[in-house]
Amino acid sequence: MSTKQGDVDLLQDPVAQQLLQSKGPAHLAYNWRDGTPRVIPMGFHWNGQEIVMATAADAPKTKVLTNGSKVAVSIDRDFAASKILLIRGTGHQPVCCVLVELSQGGNLRE
Repeated sequence: MSTKQGDVDLLQDPVAQQLLQSKGPAHLAYNWRDGTPRVIPMGFHWNGQEIVMATAADAPKTKVLTNGSKVAVSIDRDFAASKILLIRGTGHQPVCCVLVELSQGGNLRE
């Protein structure tokens, strides 16, 4: 039986694991105060359970990314985007970082 789109188990797929270990930037999507969408490239680290993104404490995004903010992250392999990992979840903001909790699963497009 195949894994359904949105299932966190998709993150164990070899393509997803390769993308999570990649060195390129991820793209973080979130909504600004007025509801307009924003997408920004950010470096990231996969710790095996969460995507960790560090940013300056006074960066504009820290004003709207609070605990519980809904976010999306995409990670692609190259400019042609032949392999893309799309993840939706909830942001958590420690002092210096944005963590994406993967409770809502990932989508893998191949």
